[in-house]
Amino acid sequence: MSVAVATYERTPADYLAAFSRRRGAFALASAGVMLIAVLIALLWPPTFRANATILIEQQEIPPELVRATVTSFADQRIQSINQRVMTGENLLGIIDRFDLYPTKRKRYAREELLEKVRDNISLEVVSAEVMDPRRGVPTNATIAFKVGFDDEDPAKAYRVANELTSLYLNENLATRTAHAKDATTFLHDEAERLARQVTALETELAEFKEKNVNALPELFEMNTELRERTERDLEEVDRTMRANDDRRRFLESELTLQNPYQSLVSETGERLLSPADRLKSLQSQLASMLGVYSEAHPDVKRIRDSIAGLQAEVDDVERRRELAIRLDAKKAELAAIRERYSDDYPAVKVLGAQVDALIAMMGDSVNDSRVSAAPTNPAYVQLETQLDTLNAERVSLDQRYRDLEAKRNLVESRLQRTPQIEKRYRDLSLNLQNASQKLLEVRSKAMEAQLGESLEADRKGERFTLIDPAQVPEKPLSPNRMLILSLGLVLALAGGFAAVAAYEALDQRVFGARMVTALLGVAPLASVPVLATEDEERSAVRGRWLWAGAFVVTLLGAAALFHVFVMPLDTAAFALLRRYGL
Repeated sequence: MSVAVATYERTPADYLAAFSRRRGAFALASAGVMLIAVLIALLWPPTFRANATILIEQQEIPPELVRATVTSFADQRIQSINQRVMTGENLLGIIDRFDLYPTKRKRYAREELLEKVRDNISLEVVSAEVMDPRRGVPTNATIAFKVGFDDEDPAKAYRVANELTSLYLNENLATRTAHAKDATTFLHDEAERLARQVTALETELAEFKEKNVNALPELFEMNTELRERTERDLEEVDRTMRANDDRRRFLESELTLQNPYQSLVSETGERLLSPADRLKSLQSQLASMLGVYSEAHPDVKRIRDSIAGLQAEVDDVERRRELAIRLDAKKAELAAIRERYSDDYPAVKVLGAQVDALIAMMGDSVNDSRVSAAPTNPAYVQLETQLDTLNAERVSLDQRYRDLEAKRNLVESRLQRTPQIEKRYRDLSLNLQNASQKLLEVRSKAMEAQLGESLEADRKGERFTLIDPAQVPEKPLSPNRMLILSLGLVLALAGGFAAVAAYEALDQRVFGARMVTALLGVAPLASVPVLATEDEERSAVRGRWLWAGAFVVTLLGAAALFHVFVMPLDTAAFALLRRYGL
């Protein structure tokens, strides 16, 4: 039987009949669901949101003239400020100042209260499509943002929203001013550090140049030319010295052939021979006598004794004369070198010692008239004068040669030191140049940063401007009671139909001739309609009036809810008439 009923195909008439039979269950289920929706719509506490709109204004002075120190994007800066505002200290201060959540503050932990405040704070960024001046293409840019606060009390929502707005504005101003000041301070400190570094490098370079003043790389060509010129001068002096030596040797050989003294003549006109001439005469006589007499002959012995005495006298005079010549030459050389150097100079000391030694060797003969007397032979005097001149010139040439050699060695040492000095010199110069250039750049940036700081202090840069302050909200943000009622109505209808379907599925009774035919396989002979009594008819009439009354009450309740929670009915009527042009 149940299988036959289960396979029975229902028609719309069967559904209408089933709904008519189960209208009581439908009404009960629908009314219950609708009552729950109405209670939710009425009892759900309202939440009000107070919003303030802050405009992000661009700096007034063109960036080409004064560049701002803070160059981050607006979105990034807003999020950064939001994190600073959302600190626990600020939020706890707001909770205490405006007495938020008085009942929950006793039961909630500190972190839970902070989390609830953060959930009730809203931050909405307003973007618009603008033209990018750098690329010339449209782009989305943040032009404003809204700060709001949600609370069950509209007055508290208004006051907290204003407090949050003040925090955002003050935090932005303080952050931009602090960033600009920090940038200026940093650049000034960096400029001072670089200035000290440049001064130290300048001092080091000056000391290095003073220490190596003649071996610097820029003097390399000059030192090279000086070395070449010195070598040419040395060659010239060397040639002059060789010529001087040749000339002196020639004069010395000529001088040895000349007798320094002329022959003397006595008062009687007789020619007086010098010791050297007498020595030569006796030597000639001895040679003649040895051809006639033997060594034992008295005349030969006498002449030989005379020759020995004259020989000793001539040798002594000659030796002293040579010492005198050498002494005069050394004195002349000593006088020449003393014109250039002091007595402490090594060469002066050596020549002084040599002069003293020659004086000691000559002894009393220094003032001996036989030695110191001027020669009387004009030819000898002329040769001696020329030789003295050449000796003095030789001394001067020697000194000149030594000076040139010292100069060449000095220049050569400079040239040898130049490659080692050049690397250090270039490093110091490059470091000084880089530090000086960096100092100029940092000072320029410091001036720009100082202008940027003045820009922020005068509020001429990018700034947050409150264009729409928060107002006391008059309309709650939530709940949407009309939506709850509409959803409740839909759920009520669905619940009623679900109740009808459930009752029909659980009821195993047979209704109607078609179901009997489907169950038994044969059609019934006849069907007897329902014959209602007078009480049943009166009950049916009362039921219809009750349904009509319930409908009217429901309609009036919906109108009242619409009037209270959505908009006044007269306003809705006028809006509807305007929409359709009536």
